[in-house]
Amino acid sequence: MSKKITIPAVKFQDMVARSVKGASENKLLPITSMMCIEMKNNVLTLTTTDTANTLKVRADKIQGEDMYAVVPVSKFSALISRISSDSVTLEMTDKLIVHANGRYEIDLCVDEDGVIQFPEYSFTKEGEGQIINLTSVKNILDINKPCLAKTVDTPALCGYFLGKRVITSDADCICFNDMDVLGGEYLLSAEMMDMLSLFKQEKINWWYKDGAFLFESEDMVLYGVEYDGKDEYPADAVSQYLEVEFPSHCKLSKIAIQDVISRLAIFIEPYDKGGAYFTFTKDGIQVASKKNSSNELIPYQQSESFAPFHCCANINMLKSLVDSCPEESVELYYGDEDCFKFTAGKVTQVMALMVDEETANG
Repeated sequence: MSKKITIPAVKFQDMVARSVKGASENKLLPITSMMCIEMKNNVLTLTTTDTANTLKVRADKIQGEDMYAVVPVSKFSALISRISSDSVTLEMTDKLIVHANGRYEIDLCVDEDGVIQFPEYSFTKEGEGQIINLTSVKNILDINKPCLAKTVDTPALCGYFLGKRVITSDADCICFNDMDVLGGEYLLSAEMMDMLSLFKQEKINWWYKDGAFLFESEDMVLYGVEYDGKDEYPADAVSQYLEVEFPSHCKLSKIAIQDVISRLAIFIEPYDKGGAYFTFTKDGIQVASKKNSSNELIPYQQSESFAPFHCCANINMLKSLVDSCPEESVELYYGDEDCFKFTAGKVTQVMALMVDEETANG
């Protein structure tokens, strides 16, 4: 005898779109390419995992019978995203049958014992937990993500260091975001931070125990282990850049920088590796491509302790930092042969300069 549940299509599409973000679809780990669909006491839960994190998206007051199915996440999510009917009915037989614009059969994920049983985490909540705001999560992603390490040369740098400030760093830049969001020192993976942004309620309850987090709201639960390497994270070492003295600094319009870079990028050749020349003059920064086929001035809004300076910087990295700036103006500190420093509100960014023959020879 088949079992059925029915849910408004728009609501279900939103649930599936969020749930699919929890599946890493690693070919070596089959469970990461599956989605568990469970209906129990009129509460529908969609569960996915990347093995380090488990994401549950929930909806209550759903019409239908108790049901448990595990399906291929890619095919199922692709189908649900394309339907245009008002509602979706899921029917469980020896397959999962989706009734929407038409009738669609999805094979269940099975093993020798039947439908695969999705792994469950174990976490005992103690007390009412603490609160993290969704706006804080999105602020961290907007501002800190450009400086998150993308390679595993130093694994700890692939995570977000949350302490009295949020720090991200790779070989070319560092971002300091002066906000203490968890009231302690933790290292969160990029995947966990991305999944946190899927919450809809502003106030997210969270607990931490034995190296694992549990985040929870009315319609979503995220469980995951703390990212490995907190003790190796060079928070103190990179924070020393906050104390570096720069001979000069100026104030620039964010839009003016973005406009100049957008035009300059047309003239940057592949062998330039994103590099362009920055010459600080009394009137502003003269920005030129290496062949001087593009040359523009970014005027100062303010200038203090001016001194001439010439360097080579990566405009792609510069663009990502400026784009993430939370203010309309940026304070740029210069004169150090190794790096620039940018400040805007509670954000400080440090960007390494490029080694170049012209600048090395003065």
